[in-house]
This record gives sequence, C-alpha cells and structure tokens, in this order.
Amino acid sequence: MREQIAVMKAIWADGEAEYHGEFIDFDPIVTGLKPIQKPHPPIIIGGGFPHAAKRAIEYCDGWIPIRGGDLDSVEMVAELRQMAQDAGRDPDSLSITLFGQNRTFSEPGTYFDEGSDEVARFRDAGVDHICFQLPSKDRDATLKMLDTAAEVMAAQS
Repeated sequence: MREQIAVMKAIWADGEAEYHGEFIDFDPIVTGLKPIQKPHPPIIIGGGFPHAAKRAIEYCDGWIPIRGGDLDSVEMVAELRQMAQDAGRDPDSLSITLFGQNRTFSEPGTYFDEGSDEVARFRDAGVDHICFQLPSKDRDATLKMLDTAAEVMAAQS
C-alpha cells in the first residue's frame, strides 16, 4: 500500500515520475492528467486500529476507522492524535472521518436520544467528518431519516 500511494503521489505531483520499489518499478513517465489539488488530492485510508491508523500517520492525510469496533470511544481519537505526535506528525494534519454512523437511527425517521450526544462527543473529540449510513427504505421513510440527520448536524454547528 505504501508503494502504491507513493507512486500515485509521484505521478500526480511530478512532471516526470519514476519509481523503483520492491513491488512497483518503472522508468520515467510523463502524464498530462494531473489533479487540481496541489500537490495531490487528500489521501484517506480506511481500516482497523492500530494498523491502518499507523499507515495513515505515516503516509496519508486522513483515516476512516472501521465503525462498530475500532472507534466506539472518543479515547481512540485521542490515542490516534498521540500516536501522530509521537511519530513526529502534527496531529491536526490528519483528518478523521467516521463512516457508517448508522446507530443514530432505529425505525425510519426515529432518532435515538443518545444519537445527538454521540455526534457531539465525536465532534468534541476531534472527528472531522461524520458520514451517516441510512438503511434502505422507501422514499418517505428515507426523507424522514435525511431530515433527522440534517437536524442532528445543524444542532452540532
């Protein structure tokens, strides 16, 4: 994974890129297709703690933990930030995206009372983004859940 990301960064940022690693090896190439973001788009890695978190700290711009096991406590956020600092990385340079925040919803359109508190706890702990994952329901039920999610997020800003 480290080599693949290094290759992407080189191709995106360099006029002429070459790479000679253990798994990837190529002589100089030129590509005219470059991302708008400079030097490259943010590279976010997903996966379990602590291994994916260590990879994120070493060569990525952010981490998406596995919800349901790896980031069920705000203490994990503090631990990640400390790991980054111990590795010589500015902890604030590493984003955390909580994906699969589906515990907030039970029945369509019904909001658990602790849901808003959970979002606030993660926000206060330093989670940068929360992606709600809604169950597949009919149009009306889905619209109710989206309205509820919007209310929860508005209450946090």
